[in-house]
Amino acid sequence: MARFDRDKTLSKTDGHFDLILMAAHRAKEIQKGSPTLLEEKYHSPAVSALKEIQEDLYTKEKYESRHIEGLFDDED
Repeated sequence: MARFDRDKTLSKTDGHFDLILMAAHRAKEIQKGSPTLLEEKYHSPAVSALKEIQEDLYTKEKYESRHIEGLFDDED
């Protein structure tokens, strides 16, 4: 079973709420076919997203830029 360190992961964000938003957004990207940024593959998009945040592969800056892009992509 893949594990992540909650405290290390939480320290990469501004709090629990931001962690949830970031992980949910990244997990949705992975589920839609975006390749993971990790060398090791995990079973769940949610675990992969949390591990990417923990290892500084998916940062708050990346989340904010992708989230804003996604808002404008839906306006076609």
